[in-house]
Amino acid sequence: MLEGLVTGKMGKMEFKIKINELPTDIKILENKWVAFVIDAQPEQVKVTIQPKTWKKWQKAATDYPAWVAEWSIGARI
Repeated sequence: MLEGLVTGKMGKMEFKIKINELPTDIKILENKWVAFVIDAQPEQVKVTIQPKTWKKWQKAATDYPAWVAEWSIGARI
């Protein structure tokens, strides 16, 4: 089945998600990491971020009403 594939340079696939409001249904994990799920139709994406990043997002949401966060997505669930 794989015999017909061309070999050569390896590539990578990147997916980005942007949000413009903080999720309200979050879970605080060990070491205060924050986890939440985003419904990125048709898939759902589980996101886990460091506490430092979460605090920056909270400040941005307060200081800038039209803020947008962007990052590479995590594991598919």
